[in-house]
Amino acid sequence: MAPTPPLPPAVRELGELRIYLTQADKHAAPGLRGRLFPDPLAHALVDKAHAFGILQATTHTSGYGYVLGGAVRARHLEVEAGQLALCVELLDERARLLAFCQQQQELLRGKVVVFRPVEQWEIAGNLPG
Repeated sequence: MAPTPPLPPAVRELGELRIYLTQADKHAAPGLRGRLFPDPLAHALVDKAHAFGILQATTHTSGYGYVLGGAVRARHLEVEAGQLALCVELLDERARLLAFCQQQQELLRGKVVVFRPVEQWEIAGNLPG
């Protein structure tokens, strides 16, 4: 058995923030158009994270799941998928993620928000193995 290679030399401590919601969750932007045609909340959160300077933001949709103990939903051509589970994932330093949550607390109210520490590995060359 080959020895385990050492960790890359540049390791940066980050945090991963996950916000769980449904595809039906909306965010009404200012103005008449925003009230009549609200954007998906997941899109608004990613846009606000980008404007805030968060390192990385992405959304993950599910084909099967539930949110906050609700009914289990499945993606199907004949079924409206608006209640499917959705996750917005943000990566940055813990302090920046916390500041973002404080700034966006109105949008996050009632959502499941989970934080966990992660490491960013800076791969600067060929790893042994």
